[in-house]
Amino acid sequence: MSEEWYLETTYDEAKRIIQANLNTMSRSFIAVGFYLKHIRDNGLYQEDGYHDIWEFAADQYGIQRSTASRWMAMNDRFSVGGNSPVLLEEYRDFGKSQLQEMLYLPEEKTSEATPDMTVKEIRELRREEAEVEEGPEEEPVSIPEEEPVSILGYPLREYPEGSLLTVPGCGKQDCFSCHWDGCGLRQVDCYCVEAPMGKPFPCTILQEGTDILREQVGNHCQFVNTDLAPIRAGDGQPVPCCKKCTVDCTYRCERSCKDLGIECATPHTEEPVCEDVVDTVEGELTEELYEEISDQSDADILKEELDKAKSNLNLMLSCYSEKDIRVRKQKLLVGAMAGMLCDLDMLDIPARQPELPKFRNNDQRKAWLRDYKSWGLWYEDENIGARYYKYDFNNGARLIAETYIHPGDKYAPEHESSFLHLVGGPEPTRKNGIPKWVRNERYNRFSNNETELVEFLKYVQKEEA
Repeated sequence: MSEEWYLETTYDEAKRIIQANLNTMSRSFIAVGFYLKHIRDNGLYQEDGYHDIWEFAADQYGIQRSTASRWMAMNDRFSVGGNSPVLLEEYRDFGKSQLQEMLYLPEEKTSEATPDMTVKEIRELRREEAEVEEGPEEEPVSIPEEEPVSILGYPLREYPEGSLLTVPGCGKQDCFSCHWDGCGLRQVDCYCVEAPMGKPFPCTILQEGTDILREQVGNHCQFVNTDLAPIRAGDGQPVPCCKKCTVDCTYRCERSCKDLGIECATPHTEEPVCEDVVDTVEGELTEELYEEISDQSDADILKEELDKAKSNLNLMLSCYSEKDIRVRKQKLLVGAMAGMLCDLDMLDIPARQPELPKFRNNDQRKAWLRDYKSWGLWYEDENIGARYYKYDFNNGARLIAETYIHPGDKYAPEHESSFLHLVGGPEPTRKNGIPKWVRNERYNRFSNNETELVEFLKYVQKEEA
């Protein structure tokens, strides 16, 4: 058998595998719910010093209280005997989201749900029940009373009074990046995945509504069946997008149609158009392109955009860890903008810098490179904790030291890391056709190593001799 046998999987085999994995996922949640109950009922969480099962689940696995209580309630309802890690036979063809929705159905309505029903169709069973005349009170489902939660199972995000952070969302995800349908806590539209942070625009497919997609396209659509969507690094959330879809669909968004060079069969939200039609040339109308005039210099505009990027980074850091891919990308964006400002001389530059020493050997050159603080602090970015030192050479080159403080922990004390960037200057000399250092026309995120910078300092000293 080929080592890459999975690449030869047929369509029918792929569907069976997907369904099997979804069913396995349902059984996993039932099992997790049981063992959470087991730890709760026997007080085992106290062995690690936790006050209750909620603190244990949150600290050990990042499971919020609302989610943990829901999984335990699902185990009460759908496990063998109501208290085992085994899913009842009659529910083994249901997915996790379906079981979660069925949790709120009365017993007599649960039997009406079938594995081929969508979550929305199961939800309609609950609505139908609410519209029926009140009869004898049913035994309530054993679910702890708690605040309303989003479709992801997290409460509405709240900020202290007077907080400058106001990003709408739940405890798991920002509304502007959430593609889940049917969330009762949604506060703003989901943004297009290609929208810039400074000028976001909503996803036109979600604006048109997934009801149409569910009816016309069905589970082949990523917006209907998010299990088909690409997974975002960092938080593992699905990110459906027409550009990532291979289904021949007439409901593609206009942006994906343009990329594919096809004409959209369905009208979409129109882009802003130029309203001013001017002179007629040889019987043809010519369109005057819209132009917004500003007295701001390029440096002023860049400074304004950098402030916005820093603000967005602060908002992200309030929701995500520093290792999250979105935070990492935003840090790179902030750093790139800061570098462009360096090139435009928008930052405060010290009037004087120490004279370049007369180096006698490579050890002295390395020591000078490591003593970047003696060059003088050039710029400090308090938002991301970065400091920049720079040294300007007579040949037009600029050496920038980018530094960060890493807080200490039980494994290592607080320390500072630095990255050196050589910008501009002459073309490097070569040995056997290989350049002795890397020359960058503009600041970028790739740093120069110490060995090549030593070669550059040798060249500078020889040039000025």
